Amino acid sequence: MTPRRRAAPAGGALRARKGKGRTTGSAKSRSVPTRSEPPESATTTIDLDVRTWTLAAAETLEHLKRCIRINTVNPPGNEIALARVLAGIFDGAGIHRTLLEPATGRAAIVARIPGDGTQQPLLLLAHMDVVGVEPAEWSVDPFEGAVRDGYLYGRGAIDDKGMLAVNLQAMLLLKRHVIDAGGTLTRDVVFAATSDEEAGGLWGIDWLVANHPELVRAEYATVTPRP
Repeated sequence: MTPRRRAAPAGGALRARKGKGRTTGSAKSRSVPTRSEPPESATTTIDLDVRTWTLAAAETLEHLKRCIRINTVNPPGNEIALARVLAGIFDGAGIHRTLLEPATGRAAIVARIPGDGTQQPLLLLAHMDVVGVEPAEWSVDPFEGAVRDGYLYGRGAIDDKGMLAVNLQAMLLLKRHVIDAGGTLTRDVVFAATSDEEAGGLWGIDWLVANHPELVRAEYATVTPRP
């Protein structure tokens, strides 16, 4: 069956402390435990306008297309090619990142937007590899990232490059609309993209935790939601 995915903006609003211009970094998610909110009088909501969200949605879609067009079928994976593209995006945005190559052709990339340490980090986690594909069973090139009738078609659009693109866009929005605007996060927000989730797992998140735990240590982590 040809997988398909709607291209949609990541919704929500940034929450900041009044008079201090810093976001809490908290978010509602089925996969992330939630804390009790501070008193309403102590918070204000920073809403981005419709035009900003529209542009963010279009940018997210382009990131997803670019990710899909890099073939990371595992095996062999070759996630390093995608990781280098992500590294370039973070470099261009002025976001600190670390690119690791646990084995030839395999990769992990971790980027971080620092907060003030009031709260422990939030980890945005996704993997770069995808399962194999039988092109004859597809109505489009599975590595084209084609959009038809409001859906984007491509290997990994749902698992897990869609999540990867959304996490990337979240980092870019935080940098532009919080950090560059003079705000301060109350927790670090950490982006991690790993390899080898679809086959074996030897060079994936387990390797990253075992060898570089300081890069991904966090209070909460977001992962791809399952039905």
